[in-house]
Amino acid sequence: IDGVQYRIAGYVGYADGAPVILPRAYVAAPLLRAPNPINDEAMPDQLIEMNVISNELELSVRSSITTADGIEHQLITEGTKLQYILCDDIEAVTENDSRWNTTDAKSIEPLKGETVTITSDELESENGCTIAARLAAGTMRSGVVTVRFNKIEATPIANSIAEFKEAANQLTDLPALSDPIDDETHTFYQYTGYARVREITPNYIYIRTTDKDGNLLDDVDTDDSKDLDKDAKQNRSDNSILIYNENGWNQDVVSVKEDGTIVSGTRAPLQVGDIITNFALIPTQSGFGNLVANATDFIRTFRRLDGVTVKPNTVKPVELNAQDNNVPAFTEADRMLRYSIKNVTISRTANNGAGIQRDVPADDQDVISYTYTLNIPGKPILDNGSVFDANPDLDVMYSENQPFNLEGVVMLYKGDIPEGQDGRYMLALKPESFEFSNVATPRAPRITLSGVGAKDGSFVTKATVTLESTTAENSENAVILYTKDGSDPRLSSSKRITYTGPFEIDANTVIKAYVRSNGTPNSELADTLFTRTAVDTRYIMNFISQ
Repeated sequence: IDGVQYRIAGYVGYADGAPVILPRAYVAAPLLRAPNPINDEAMPDQLIEMNVISNELELSVRSSITTADGIEHQLITEGTKLQYILCDDIEAVTENDSRWNTTDAKSIEPLKGETVTITSDELESENGCTIAARLAAGTMRSGVVTVRFNKIEATPIANSIAEFKEAANQLTDLPALSDPIDDETHTFYQYTGYARVREITPNYIYIRTTDKDGNLLDDVDTDDSKDLDKDAKQNRSDNSILIYNENGWNQDVVSVKEDGTIVSGTRAPLQVGDIITNFALIPTQSGFGNLVANATDFIRTFRRLDGVTVKPNTVKPVELNAQDNNVPAFTEADRMLRYSIKNVTISRTANNGAGIQRDVPADDQDVISYTYTLNIPGKPILDNGSVFDANPDLDVMYSENQPFNLEGVVMLYKGDIPEGQDGRYMLALKPESFEFSNVATPRAPRITLSGVGAKDGSFVTKATVTLESTTAENSENAVILYTKDGSDPRLSSSKRITYTGPFEIDANTVIKAYVRSNGTPNSELADTLFTRTAVDTRYIMNFISQ
């Protein structure tokens, strides 16, 4: 499995002119969860440091991984034990450490649901608490994964995000978002109120203050009218915030009871609509000058409230139609609010610089990027960057005078202001909200296989793959983009390949392809597995003396 380290025992064999190992046993390195994943890429011989605000930790081991093809792979087998040592050593515990053979070393059986508990006394040790863990299957031992937990003291913020913002605004020299998190440069707040998750992107979540039942704090927030007065808008804005995590938000979170005790075995992905509580809010400043909380490296920051039911449409964006004549310009009261704008056109301003951006027209070879602005009063900038991770093909799909439907969050903009706009505000796009008006979607490309023995998606030794699209053939702007490693070409800009003609394959290959054309949405994804059926490898096993 990609990203997992194994130790393998086996026999020496021979294949294709080179020696190989024919495995008879293996053991994977442990993947710890505490209770949210510590770091799925934590490897032996590395010391991982994690900040925590918890008084007690419950650690478990992940027993399986589901890969991108949807197949679940078991990492450990029945009888496998997790051996561990808890200590306050600064240095990592090594494989040959004598403590593995003393009463300092304890063990659990992960497949029986057993977990490791780290107590408040252990967390509050002067040097923090270190756990060294390895998996043992029979006589096989994995490498040692070592994690040190540093207990961070945090000031409780009891009621709302507005209270957190008020406290954060009293700080001087607010650190930048990119600054490393430590107790020297950051103030930590423990949010003990309740908040609802409204949006999730790879590195950001967008949350809104609620009570523990998911209800908004005031009735005005259920009003989706664009006629909200300034005070009402400000109230909504004050109780919403973005939280950044450079490790991403595609990790599981744990459920807790109202008394704060962990509900074992309840780990699940964070989802829109979840009510979360008891997490660290670290005030930092984004590159746009906005106050953004930061939760990087906190392994015990978020808890899914167990048994809470949330109405999915409790909070809706403020809806605007760019064809109306009464669309107002954004003000400070709109900041951090979510807007849905229909039938809006976009203007594009070239930013000159050294280098060439992909898909830049031939007569714009000195252009390195574009700034997009919305054609509504105030001309706010359209952010197609990292805040809400908008579609990376936005500059390709953009077409002059094409009406779009957009949804995003209003934020402050700091930077070079294009001529003809006030430049103070921008709209950070929600990822899937970039829609086209009255434009047909191209058809997905057709993937075919030809060559000796090619039939029903299989072939003997080599075969030729051909991609076809009537859209790409009939439009000079349309192209077919594909990958050969099973990744999604719409998301893997570094791996996707522009189709120029048939190509050969000589192994099991997953081809994924789509059509991209200026001024239209992307086509659906075509997805095909081609299987090589020939067996042309001879094994001569050199058995060790029995």
